[in-house]
Amino acid sequence: MPRLEAEWTGSCRDGAELWRRLKAVGFAGAPRVVSEWMIRRRCSESTAGAPPRKPPSARVIVRLMTGKRDPLTPAENALLATVEQAVPALRVARELPEHFQTLIRSKAADGLDA
Repeated sequence: MPRLEAEWTGSCRDGAELWRRLKAVGFAGAPRVVSEWMIRRRCSESTAGAPPRKPPSARVIVRLMTGKRDPLTPAENALLATVEQAVPALRVARELPEHFQTLIRSKAADGLDA
């Protein structure tokens, strides 16, 4: 990895050339390993300098927080985690109704006092 990083920062951006240079110093991996690393690296570089995305609307946040968790896409789960991390009170607001529903469904009246 240090050699790969050094070659990348040294302006070698060609996958085949990177692989040949690594192979010359004993790298046993396939060219595909290097090309997949390059794809991830380019994506991280392109998003690092990108302007911040538009924040989600209140309607979208409410839908994500009040709906079932199972049918959410990975992107929706990531958005929900980001929102809950940024505003912890929203996480509590989501958990309280879920807890209440569980108590009602299980008919655990003694839990209602708490």
